[in-house]
Amino acid sequence: MQLEISTPSENIPSQEVDSVTLPAYWGETQVLPGHAQLITNLVEGNLQIQSKGQTHQYSISSGIADISQEKVLVLCEGLAELK
Repeated sequence: MQLEISTPSENIPSQEVDSVTLPAYWGETQVLPGHAQLITNLVEGNLQIQSKGQTHQYSISSGIADISQEKVLVLCEGLAELK
């Protein structure tokens, strides 16, 4: 599925991912290809991306996620990669 992340100061290029774990308002939510359509508020926390056997983690501030069966769009106030 495609993942796009946008903040007020930068846009991360769209990328193909295997799964995305988001800090949703009601708790951590994992999104896999074919997920039901969903729009959710995001809270401050960690966003985890799995792609090609690698895991990348980011700290994000509040925002919103628009999830469809083939795409996840994350709009957040801030984003920082965790090492």
